Amino acid sequence: YPNYCLLDGLCDNVIFENPQFNDDYTLQPTSPCIDAGDPNSPLDPDGTIADMGAYYYPQIFGCTDPEACNYDDEAHIDDESCEYAPEFYSCCSCSSSPVPEQFNYNSSTMLAAYFFNNVYIDGIQIEDNDWIAAFNGDICVGTKMLYDCFFNGICGMNIMGDNGEPYSEGYMQNGVIPTFKIYDASENIYYNAIASEECPWNYFGMCFVDSLNGFSDYQTGDINGDSITNVSDIVLLVELVLSISAGSEPTDEQLELGDIYPDGQLNVVDIVALVNIILDQ
Repeated sequence: YPNYCLLDGLCDNVIFENPQFNDDYTLQPTSPCIDAGDPNSPLDPDGTIADMGAYYYPQIFGCTDPEACNYDDEAHIDDESCEYAPEFYSCCSCSSSPVPEQFNYNSSTMLAAYFFNNVYIDGIQIEDNDWIAAFNGDICVGTKMLYDCFFNGICGMNIMGDNGEPYSEGYMQNGVIPTFKIYDASENIYYNAIASEECPWNYFGMCFVDSLNGFSDYQTGDINGDSITNVSDIVLLVELVLSISAGSEPTDEQLELGDIYPDGQLNVVDIVALVNIILDQ
């Protein structure tokens, strides 16, 4: 363009700066030649003002704030499209993730709220696009994706009760303790999960639980070694836990067989885990 150039004496609008060419005379991202051409000339293919030089610099529009949920590290120009997570929430690109097949349920007018400080699989905090769900037997009575459930550091979910309508048949009743599962979205795997505290469901009640723990390496629960996991194994495990509570030390074999909830201890949590294994059968 005759009036917009880098060389004094050849045109009226001169830039006395290093043009920042690459070896092939294309422009570098910080070149002063970008958008410095004749504003009356046709726009460059990227829709911006014409650049000085033989080749235009292709500019990318997007969110340039690294703190934004939709930050684009390739964008050169901020287009005011930045999105931010609400206070106390984290960014996640999975808010439209479909509900896992086993976690479908109907909303009910009868419900209780459960809150979890932490949710783990094998001791590792689950990801934003993973799901937790509550069950009454084999009936799902509530679910939540982690991204949607955490507020101010606590994961909350509603668990539905039986209100007498056909769609809620088999849902929670007062005094019944729900069981839980966790869905790992990245692996497409469902895990049985154990709450650190048992909390019976009650209409419009609230339960606060320190942690919900899913494990991939549950023991079979065959405490007596007869290749069958049943009530007899529960009885033996209860006796073993009671003896430990009275001061006895478990043998390595007892610990290996009885540590259903694999935390290196034998206690009531293992009994609950064994009951869940048998119910799942």
